[in-house]
Amino acid sequence: MTKNRAGLVRQLYQDARKQPDETRDQWLVRHCQDDSGLVREVQSLLSQNGSSEDAPIGKKGNSPATTIMSESEEDSSGYEEQSVARDREHFLLKLSEVGILSEDELQEISAPDADCDAPLGPRELAAQLISNGKLTKYQANALLKGQPELLIDKYLIIDLLDVGGMGMVFKALHRPMNRIVAVKMISPKLLSSPDQVKRFQREVRLAATLEHPNIVRSYDADQSNGAHFLVMEFVRGQNLSKLVNKRDH
Repeated sequence: MTKNRAGLVRQLYQDARKQPDETRDQWLVRHCQDDSGLVREVQSLLSQNGSSEDAPIGKKGNSPATTIMSESEEDSSGYEEQSVARDREHFLLKLSEVGILSEDELQEISAPDADCDAPLGPRELAAQLISNGKLTKYQANALLKGQPELLIDKYLIIDLLDVGGMGMVFKALHRPMNRIVAVKMISPKLLSSPDQVKRFQREVRLAATLEHPNIVRSYDADQSNGAHFLVMEFVRGQNLSKLVNKRDH
C-alpha cells in the first residue's frame, strides 16, 4: 500500500466511524467513488476495530469473539491483563522492541501523513496492520495489553493454538532458521509450584526420547525470563482433542 493510499484509508476510516450504522455502507461507497478495493480496506478496519473503544481488536461491540483467544482462554492463560498501550508512540515503541516490522515499515507508519487530519491511535493502527497482514490479531492484542511477551528467546510468537491445564501452545517463528514451530509453555500460574515445574521438565526430557513418523519432533527446550518452554514441530491440521470431541458427539 502506498503512503498516499494508506493516508486515504485512514481518513476514510476515521470519517466512516462518525457515520450512523444504518447509512455507513452507502456513505462509504459514495466517498470511495466505487473503488471496491478501497471500500473493502476501510470495511476491514471497521470490522476489526468495531465501534467500542475498549473492545479487544477483532471484537465488535458485544458480538462473539473473533480474536485468537476466547474469553475463557484469556482467563486460563495465566497472564493478568495490563493497561492498554498509552498512545501511538508507546505502541510503535513496542512494535520496534519486538521487531515484527522492518525498519522501513516502521518509518512508513511512524511518519506524519499530510492527507490525514490526525494520526491513527494505537488501536486503529493495530487494526490497520492486521488488515495489511503485518500483525495477527493475537499479536495486536498482546502488544496493546502489554502481555504476554511475543519474543521468547529466538522465537517470535505468532498465534495462540491451544490452552490446557498445564500451559499454552503457540505458533511461533524460529527467527534464525525462518521456520514455523509450535512452542509449549508452562502456565505462569504454575511457576510458583516446584512440583509442576519438575513435571514440565520431565515432559521435556521424555519428548527428547521419542522418535517416530507419527509423533511430532522436539527441536529445543529452554527457559527465558523465567518462562519454561518446549519447541516442537508445527503440524498443520485440526486440533486432535477437538477432533476427538467432535466425533464423540
